[in-house]
Order: sequence, then structure tokens, then C-alpha cells
Amino acid sequence: FAAESYEFSVYKTKVQASLKIGLKRAAVNACFVTSLLATGFISCLAVLYYGGTLVITGSMSVGQLIAFIIYLLGIAESAGVLAGLIASVQDAIGATIKIFEIIDR
Repeated sequence: FAAESYEFSVYKTKVQASLKIGLKRAAVNACFVTSLLATGFISCLAVLYYGGTLVITGSMSVGQLIAFIIYLLGIAESAGVLAGLIASVQDAIGATIKIFEIIDR
């Protein structure tokens, strides 16, 4: 008994380490999501610009351009959902590994 100060310092150290890891993870996730969204928007703008030039020259109708953009947005949304799913699976794998480490003690 009487080891409260020691246990508190160990707990405080572990919590601070966990906080640092969490902050790093949040920063990486923010950069990943930002770059993913920026790439998607830039791609959509490039398609819209090129499609607009095709419509102006008469090579494509406005309806075809709108249909293509709707298909493009559907594919982009699916890719975004897939990226989120992969991140969730990785979180689940990490949690499972941690649970098995605790069980094996």
C-alpha cells in the first residue's frame, strides 16, 4: 500500500503518451482527408473544364457532360466511403491486437 504517488505518476505518463499518439493520429488523418478531398475536387474541376471546352466546340452535348459528372461524383463518393472503411478496419485490427495482448497477460 502507500504507492499512490508512484501509481499516479505511472498513470500520468501513460496517459500523456496516449495523448501524444492520439494527436499524431489526428494530424495524419486530417492531412489524409484534406489531400483526398482536394484531389477529388481538383479532378472534378479538371473534368468540368475539359468537358466545358468539348461542349463549346460541339464535340459533346450538355446532357452527356452532366451525366458524366454525375457518374464521376458517384465513383468519387464510393472511393471516399472505401477509404473510410479501410481506416475503420485498421482501427478494429489495432484494437483486436491490443485486446489479445491484454488477454495473454
